[in-house]
Amino acid sequence: MFSDYFFIKTVLCFLFLTAAGYQDIRTRTVPDSLWGKLLLLTFPILILETMKIGAEIGIGSGFQYIFQIFFSGLLMFVASTGLFYMKIFGGADAKALICLSLIFPVSFADIFSALNSIALATLLNSVLFVSFLPILFFLKNLFHLKNQNQTQKMNFDLLLCGIGFRTDIPKIIQKSKSGKDFYYLLLLERYDFSSPDPASTKKIRLQGIDFRDENETVYTCRLLESIQSGKISKSGWVTVGLPYLVWIAAGFVAALFFENLILKIILKIIVLF
Repeated sequence: MFSDYFFIKTVLCFLFLTAAGYQDIRTRTVPDSLWGKLLLLTFPILILETMKIGAEIGIGSGFQYIFQIFFSGLLMFVASTGLFYMKIFGGADAKALICLSLIFPVSFADIFSALNSIALATLLNSVLFVSFLPILFFLKNLFHLKNQNQTQKMNFDLLLCGIGFRTDIPKIIQKSKSGKDFYYLLLLERYDFSSPDPASTKKIRLQGIDFRDENETVYTCRLLESIQSGKISKSGWVTVGLPYLVWIAAGFVAALFFENLILKIILKIIVLF
């Protein structure tokens, strides 16, 4: 029966993480009510789990399970809040991880059980998946570099090729406005259009310019005008805008099947040496 509880919690969490990721892609906001509904649905399951543990193992174990729930939530709250204020990820990402830590509390059986807890494994797996992006960007840029002329090769930036790629700016503006893709592209370059020579004022903005943002409407119009007048190049460096919630959802699925992938890799390396 305990495995049935786990299965129900797993399905609920996956559905809510998927819904949150979709909402974040489309509107760039995830309502707090979504996480409240997830906790409301899983709370009765946690009560049933606690009662079952208390009945089968002992009342002391039941209280220990309650402590594990609160301790897990507190631990992830501190960790995710720290990451939020460090601007590594957003508030919705932090809330998702806190919910997972409450729904799948950490085990105190041993250190490996604690490190393989669903919430921690989800976080670390998501970090691992994101780390592959620079490699993919670099390979993509190298592949396209051999087909470019000498002038284009001179514009190739070795640092930027790890976080993005060059593409046609008017096209990505048009695609961003359509909202049909499950991802969007962020422009890494910003110009000062008050200057008579905007091209000379180009600066790299790692946060990226989201053309779907209404606050960037005026800037987008000035950008297109400058491209059409030939003041700046129509080709620019962009990066993929994919909400971290998508990576958290992927990390969650990996945690269910493979547990903590980073821990497994470290243990494999230790064994080799």
